[in-house]
Amino acid sequence: MAKIKNLFDFDDYKSYLQQRCDQERGSKSALAAALDCQSAYISQVLNGTAHLSLEQGDKANHFFSHSEKESHFFLLLLQKDRAGTASLGKFFQKQIAAFKEEQLSYLKRKEIKNSLSEKEQSIYYSSFEYNLIHMAVTIPHLRTKEALKKAFRISDKRLNKCLEFLLEAQLVKQQGSHYVPGATENYLERGSPFVKQYHLNTRALAFGALDSDNAEEAHYSAIFTLAAKDVARLKKVINHCMEEMVTITKDSEEQRIYGFSLDFFDLEKA
Repeated sequence: MAKIKNLFDFDDYKSYLQQRCDQERGSKSALAAALDCQSAYISQVLNGTAHLSLEQGDKANHFFSHSEKESHFFLLLLQKDRAGTASLGKFFQKQIAAFKEEQLSYLKRKEIKNSLSEKEQSIYYSSFEYNLIHMAVTIPHLRTKEALKKAFRISDKRLNKCLEFLLEAQLVKQQGSHYVPGATENYLERGSPFVKQYHLNTRALAFGALDSDNAEEAHYSAIFTLAAKDVARLKKVINHCMEEMVTITKDSEEQRIYGFSLDFFDLEKA
C-alpha cells in the first residue's frame, strides 16, 4: 500500500489530487461539482495534459478546506505545472523549494516532547474546541476536516486554526488528509491555573447540549439540603462512580465522543 503523503510532500498538484480522490469514494464527482465542471474533465486533468485554472484551484482549496499555508502551496504547485515557459516553471519551482525548505527547517526546530508548555496550555484551554478536536481524532471516522466540520458544525477558518495549533503542539499529527493523535500528552495538575477554565469549557458544552432532543443524553441539576453525616456517604458514592467511569472509558473502543461534568459543593459561605 502506497504511503499517504501530506500536501507539502508533493511536487505536483495532480498527484495530490489523485491521492485525495483515491482516499474517499465519490470525491472525484464532489470535486467536479465544486469546480463547476464534469467528472470527465477531472479525469482529463488527472490523466492527461489538461490543467485546472487558477480560479478552479482556488475553489479546490475551499473544497479541501485547506489552511492559508496549504492554499498558498497548492496554488504554487498549480502555477508551476501550468507555466507556459521553462523559465516561468523554474520561477515557481524555486518558490516551491523555498517553501519546502522553510517547512523542513520548522520541523527540525521542533523537539519531541511529552507535555505542553504553559503558553501552549493557555491556548489549549482558551476554548473548548481545542480539547474537543484533540479528543475527536482518536475516533477513526472523525479524522478528516470534512468529518470534524459536520460533527461539530465548526467553520473552516476556526477548524484550521485549531488543527494548526494541535499540529504545532504535537497533540495531533497529519497523515495525508487524516489527523491522528500525536505524541504529546496533556495533563492538568490539581493546582494549575487552567483547571477552572477547563471546567468552564466543559460546562459550556453541557449548556449547548441542553438544546438537543437526544433521549440518550442525561442532564440533572438540583439544590437540596443534607445532614452533615450524609455528606461523606454521598462523596463515597460519587468517588465510586468516578472510579467505575475511569475503568469503563479506559478500555472502551473509540466510537463516539461524549462530555461529562459533575459538581457537588457547599452553598453556604459561612
